[in-house]
Amino acid sequence: AALRKLHTRRVDVQSPDYLGVPLCVSRSRTYSIIAWEAITHVDALKTCFDEVFPAMSNYDVTRLPAEARADVFGHFDCNLTNILVDVEAAGGPSISFIDWEQAGPNIAAYDFGKFLVSVCIAVELQDAELQAAVADLVQGYAPEWDQAAKERMKRSLIAMMPYVAAVNFMSNVRHASTEVGDRWVNRGGAHYRIWSKYQAHWALATQDPSAAPSSSKTFPGGVGACMLRSRGADDEGSCTIS
Repeated sequence: AALRKLHTRRVDVQSPDYLGVPLCVSRSRTYSIIAWEAITHVDALKTCFDEVFPAMSNYDVTRLPAEARADVFGHFDCNLTNILVDVEAAGGPSISFIDWEQAGPNIAAYDFGKFLVSVCIAVELQDAELQAAVADLVQGYAPEWDQAAKERMKRSLIAMMPYVAAVNFMSNVRHASTEVGDRWVNRGGAHYRIWSKYQAHWALATQDPSAAPSSSKTFPGGVGACMLRSRGADDEGSCTIS
């Protein structure tokens, strides 16, 4: 219910990096391009990067069901540290969000995916526990939806987990290349593990018959065909982004 209220907000001032597509699309592209250059300085994540980077070309959010790809005002960083719960609020527990600098136009499923990734990094959930949590989230978000719509949204929320993990992994690589210490390497490793565990769920949601038809493989402005080459002393590799 808290995310439903958030997603119906209308904001006149756009995010500075809004490019006319959902922020998860434009930022995945930007983070991937930066990470492509930065990974040469982060040996600890190189093997993980070589797996995650090519997979980014498959993340076309227009293939998600309509409920999941709906245009909303999104928070973009709904991790556990940015969610406050007031258990003593009048009328029952109240949820609020902090840290709004990344907020802006996005797809509905992204905030859920970010939250679920954050939870699964903090606590290892069994599949049954994750499914139960997702069912509760969807019921609270849209109790009026019919069962078919709820099932599509449930599949989509889990499908967003590898997407979110991949986007955050690319961001972690960027930070790890410039900051001293292993904090960002550790975060990158955690996001890689979530990506690896749940990556098969992307196809399960995007094969849904209600997904939008697409004449091309990638969302405009998204990560397109990427060519990985081995990096040598005189060869920094090449990447084509569409």
